[in-house]
Amino acid sequence: MELAESIDSINKWLKDSYGYGPDGISPAWRVVLAGELLEKRWMTHTDEGWELMCPEIREVRKYQHIDRNKYVLERQVPVVGETDITTPVSYEPAWTFEDRHGIYLPPKWEACRIIIDAIYMQQDKAGFYKKYDDPEATNEARLEKIQHMEEILFGNETPVGDALAHKFGVTDFNQKVDFSKEKTQ
Repeated sequence: MELAESIDSINKWLKDSYGYGPDGISPAWRVVLAGELLEKRWMTHTDEGWELMCPEIREVRKYQHIDRNKYVLERQVPVVGETDITTPVSYEPAWTFEDRHGIYLPPKWEACRIIIDAIYMQQDKAGFYKKYDDPEATNEARLEKIQHMEEILFGNETPVGDALAHKFGVTDFNQKVDFSKEKTQ
């Protein structure tokens, strides 16, 4: 598992750029390894499926649906309503660092910034929170950053490119190409 930059430096940048979450103590955003996270939950059934007479608190793996070796961008949110989570605030996943095929991608602060800014823009449209303003960003600059990040993340994602990357593939040799015409200059 390769890292372009350290998780500590990404998390420091996230804290410095976006501040603290609803609890006022912990950062609003963080990047974590999915396999390392445990959380305390109220459980009403045993692991075997038997109903408990009295619910109990157990530590369980937070992201059972995400590969243990992938990084997750999380956002701290208040816990509202009835839930089995035992804390008043919780970190919830905003993005898993993987491509559209589920293949691992190393976390980068540029990707975090694009994702967070997109979330804040959508919330602003819906009227939730004040939009995070970047005085240096224009629509063209933002579009250029997004296109650059898409190229880095997704690059050549064609069936032929994927086949070459994974060292397998079939091509269509029935296609007729005329090699008799040579370019002359």
